[in-house]
Amino acid sequence: MQKLAPLKLGVLGSGKGFHFRAIAESHRGGATQRRSVRCPSDVEDAGILDYARARGIRAEFIAPGQFRTKMEPEAEARLVGIFAGSGS
Repeated sequence: MQKLAPLKLGVLGSGKGFHFRAIAESHRGGATQRRSVRCPSDVEDAGILDYARARGIRAEFIAPGQFRTKMEPEAEARLVGIFAGSGS
């Protein structure tokens, strides 16, 4: 049987990241075949960013732009780049 590579997981968060914490903890204990690798947020001081950074997960603030209900095209492109693994 062929062994599959772990699923790489990215999470977009804006708060303290309670659900993200549960997911990350399940990975650490080997309960799942997933690995958290990205965690961007459109809230600069979101607790989820600190949590991810403390665990070596790439965490980055992306300024959403003028409107809180829709990202500017540049911010959206940056977000896509982060999840695709090419974002700076």
